[in-house]
Amino acid sequence: MVPVMMAAVGAFLASAAFGLLYNVRDWRLLLCAGCIGALGTAVYQSVVNQGLEEPAAAFYGAVAFTCASWVCARVARVPITTFTAPALIPLVPGGDVYRMMVALLQGKMDSGFEWGLQALAVAGMLILGMVLVSAVPYALTQVKTRAKDRLR
Repeated sequence: MVPVMMAAVGAFLASAAFGLLYNVRDWRLLLCAGCIGALGTAVYQSVVNQGLEEPAAAFYGAVAFTCASWVCARVARVPITTFTAPALIPLVPGGDVYRMMVALLQGKMDSGFEWGLQALAVAGMLILGMVLVSAVPYALTQVKTRAKDRLR
């Protein structure tokens, strides 16, 4: 539980700091962006602690922060990227890419490719989680619009 809380606090600070760089002007939106980043990282850490692989944990973390971003964006009437961009930063597999580069520079090709595939899998699952959650409201809107058109 303590590693999850420490990771969440670190993710809150990182997300809020990136929100400043991303020009999130209102302090309430910045606070929300930090909390959403902490939520995504807490879900990620909890899933890793349960024994699942990192790509699966990244998927669950992405689903969690994208759902929260979608809700906050609707309530605050701002673009969803106001929350998703800062919340994504703590989950980006930068450490895996760094380890890949170090291994490749040391001539350890097998280890380097392994780290590279791991980073690619985590990044792909982050994208998949964000796309799936973002596609649901769009699909529901399309179904609703088509149903209204058929009734006319």
